[in-house]
Amino acid sequence: MQHVIKQQEMKIGCHARSAKSGFLLIKDEAYKVIQQLDSCHWYCRSCNAGVGKLLPTLVCLADKIGVLEEKITKVDRPTDLEKSRGRVVSLSNEISKNKTTTEERFTKTDSEINQLKADVSCKV
Repeated sequence: MQHVIKQQEMKIGCHARSAKSGFLLIKDEAYKVIQQLDSCHWYCRSCNAGVGKLLPTLVCLADKIGVLEEKITKVDRPTDLEKSRGRVVSLSNEISKNKTTTEERFTKTDSEINQLKADVSCKV
């Protein structure tokens, strides 16, 4: 990708094109500094116009995808509060049924006791 042009000049290729087209001649010292930077990219003039539009769009899309993933996670998995709320409602319904059953049993038992008292009183 980089070829020596003169003793003190190097060429750096466009990151969007092949090494045969779109390159820039730079001083040897500048080339050495650029080689040490992982995040340094050079684009020829025509590619730079497209990359200048593409990169901000990609960043915006990545942000929107992050927001959507958060929303999907919240929809797919109920929060602990929602789960607890469901459990409380279920327990409340169960307690209410048990209370009704218990009250019915007490009423029946009271009736049976009163009937037994009446039967015993009549025989005495």
